[in-house]
Amino acid sequence: MRAREFVVEDNSVNPAVNNLLTALDSLRNRYTDSNEEPRMRVDSLVNMVRKIPGSEMFNVDTLLSIYDKNPTIRNLIKDVKDDVNGIKIVYLKPAIGSNDNEVEIQDEPETPSKVQSPEKTVDQMSKRALNRRL
Repeated sequence: MRAREFVVEDNSVNPAVNNLLTALDSLRNRYTDSNEEPRMRVDSLVNMVRKIPGSEMFNVDTLLSIYDKNPTIRNLIKDVKDDVNGIKIVYLKPAIGSNDNEVEIQDEPETPSKVQSPEKTVDQMSKRALNRRL
């Protein structure tokens, strides 16, 4: 017997669910500062969870059943669907404080009148830095 069988009094606690929560939370945190949509291939997520001790038997069917039954997992996962190539992808809900709510401002395309030579740009930068120092 393993030590956790003695420590855990409630048999309804599934280590695979806890390991999945840990993996999903770390994935969401990776995408916090990027403008990319938080997503991962299902098979990659399954392999990630399998590497965590206690969930060696985790598979795609387990993931989908946990997603259907567990409201905590549903709060982390936006959707599980196929992409254009037929590969299952897990789309995550963005973490709180991510850049998902910010509107991305796109620069105007540079016209020949706006393009400066690199020498002028560096010269302007060095003058601004010198003025800040003084």
